Amino acid sequence: MLPAAIRHLKGDELRNALPDRMEISLKGMRMLTKVDLLVLEVLANCNWERPLYMAISVGAVSKLKLDNFLVMEGLAYRFTPFDYQQWGDAQQPNSYAMDVERLYENLMDRYKYGGLDAHPLYLDETTRRICYSHRRLFAQLATQLLKQDDEVRARKVLSYARQVLPAYNVPEVYESGHSIWQLLTPLWVRMRKLKGS
Repeated sequence: MLPAAIRHLKGDELRNALPDRMEISLKGMRMLTKVDLLVLEVLANCNWERPLYMAISVGAVSKLKLDNFLVMEGLAYRFTPFDYQQWGDAQQPNSYAMDVERLYENLMDRYKYGGLDAHPLYLDETTRRICYSHRRLFAQLATQLLKQDDEVRARKVLSYARQVLPAYNVPEVYESGHSIWQLLTPLWVRMRKLKGS
């Protein structure tokens, strides 16, 4: 995904706008593991010929302070040579740029939810965590769609999330120091206000 500021460019203008290097600061890191060195080696030699991804479940320590170069596309972040914080596509510090169209396609069309709406259904702890990750993605996508004034698709996203991840199988709980409902509740309130207007 190109930063919004250069998406309109074509040909030589676009080629000239592409960064010729990534500036990565490892300041403050106390050590590098073999896996960290492998990630840096792959980035140094990939030439961007094929996409590189990192799972969204990877902890912050394993991201090597590369957050600014990651684009959320679904259950994985895609590495790019662009510093999205610098380009203004990542709205807040430590946030990621989001490829809204690809994330929408993945969540709404490509991903299969395997009958999570069957009632009753036992979900073990690991499966519930995966479901919470999906629910968080739905909320983040709906939030971004509302920021883009796309209420129709935001409503579809929230409705579909409730359909495929129903509360009777995937409890709506406070987990891991945050609640997905802190994201979802304001979205539903805004959607109801929009519906009434």
